[in-house]
Amino acid sequence: LVDALATRLAGLERGGQGRGYSRDLAAALAFLRGRALLDRTTVAGADAAAVEFEESITKDPGFAAAHAALYDARLQAASLRRIGLAEARTRNAPLLARAFELDPEGGAALLARARWSEASAAAREADFRRGLELEPSNSRGINGYAEFLQREGRAAESSRWLDRELLVDPLSAPAH
Repeated sequence: LVDALATRLAGLERGGQGRGYSRDLAAALAFLRGRALLDRTTVAGADAAAVEFEESITKDPGFAAAHAALYDARLQAASLRRIGLAEARTRNAPLLARAFELDPEGGAALLARARWSEASAAAREADFRRGLELEPSNSRGINGYAEFLQREGRAAESSRWLDRELLVDPLSAPAH
């Protein structure tokens, strides 16, 4: 088992030691449940994830990554419902602003902004790269970057990032 894990984790670096994350167990568990639900990429999953992230924030209002994840969940729900993303961005912007206020170099916030931003491709790529530098095991961020690269016509790079995502999260449905 140790050898198998060592092989899977080879080349992956540790990110910032819990910066922007909670030490409150109930908040952390709600956050993890939300992340699992968000990976379903369904409206119901995004809505259920938002409830978990809201609970996480209630338990620990200083949990920067939960604010970013709630922004991400609400934007995903809007996207899947095919309703105005611009309105959803505006309505939920305070969540992302709060995440950056709590942790100005928050990988989760950078990745959420990169995923849903209308900024230039160069600005979004910079956010993805910095976010993944800070959180190299953020499978959702890796997947978002792979999707971004695919849309930019960089299929070979996208494929390499999907391979990396499977190293981080072998059960990732979006990567498969």
